[in-house]
Amino acid sequence: PSPPSPGPPSPSPPPPHPVLADTFTAHLVVSEGGSKVNETVYSDFINKRLLEKDPSSLQLLRYDLGKQFNVFTSPSNCTEYALSGPMPSYWSTVPSMSFVKRTVFNNIPVELWENDLGSIVVQLAVRADNTSTPVYTSVQSGTYQVFSEYVKWEPLQCLDASIFDVPSVCSSSHVQSVAHPRLPTTYLAQLKTVKANGRADVFWVYHDGRQDFVSRKQPMNCFQAESKFAGGTWLGWATEQSAVLAASDKNTQTWAVGMGSALAMSLRLENGVPTLLSEQVKGHKPTVYTVASFEEVSAGSPLC
Repeated sequence: PSPPSPGPPSPSPPPPHPVLADTFTAHLVVSEGGSKVNETVYSDFINKRLLEKDPSSLQLLRYDLGKQFNVFTSPSNCTEYALSGPMPSYWSTVPSMSFVKRTVFNNIPVELWENDLGSIVVQLAVRADNTSTPVYTSVQSGTYQVFSEYVKWEPLQCLDASIFDVPSVCSSSHVQSVAHPRLPTTYLAQLKTVKANGRADVFWVYHDGRQDFVSRKQPMNCFQAESKFAGGTWLGWATEQSAVLAASDKNTQTWAVGMGSALAMSLRLENGVPTLLSEQVKGHKPTVYTVASFEEVSAGSPLC
C-alpha cells in the first residue's frame, strides 16, 4: 500500500515578544487628525521619571516625587497632579500583544504586534533584524488614529538628571495642585443624549470595577459588555493620568483628554459626581450626554 500523504504543514510558532529598553531617549513624528508634530520622550525607569514634550507643551511625570506636571507654553501655565503607585513600564502593554505578521515599512522589514481591545486597537512595529528597536506605534479607535514614527531611538543606561528638573513655571504660587477624580469601584449611571433626528437615546452603564456593561433596553433588564472612549470606559477615563483639568470652580470640575486633537472628550463633575459628558470629532458638533443618575451599587448587576 502507498504511504499516507502528508498533511498540511504545521504553522510556525510566533516569534518571541519584543523586549524594549525602559531607559531611553526617543524622537518621534506624531500624526494625529491630519497634523504632524515632533515629540521627544525621555524615560528614566530606574529613577522613576518620564518627560514627553513637543513645541507647545510638556508632560513631566516624577513618580519619585509623587507628582505630575503639565505645562503649556502659550500662555505659559502649569498644572500639578498627584501621582501614586509604582511607575509603569513605558512598554507595559507589549507582553500581552499578539504577533500579526512580518511586513515592510519605509523599506524597513518589521514585525507587527497588536492589542485589540475592542473599541481601541494598539499596534507596535519593531525592526525585524533588531526587535528591541521600535519603528512605529499606532493607537486607533474607529476612524481616529494617533500614529507615532520613531525617527531616532537611543537606549541608555542612565540620563542626565537635569532633564527632569521641575519647570520654573511650576514653582510659582499660581500652580494648580489637584487630584484626579475618584469614582466608586462599582457604579450604575443613566446617560441621555439627543440624536440627530431629534429622538432621545437613553441607556444605562454598569461598571464592575474592571469594565463597562451597557443596557440599551427599556425597562433596564440586562447588560452587555461594551467598551467606549479612552481606557475602554464611558466615564472612568477621567480618573486616568492622561486626563487634564480643563476648568474648575468651587464645586465643579471639568476633565478632558485630546483637547485640540481629532477626538476630544470632557466630563463635568459636580461635588465629585459626573453630570455631563461630551465627545467631539474635530470639525463636527459635539455629542453631549447628560448623566441623569449616578450611584454606587453592589457588584452583580444582571448581565446578558
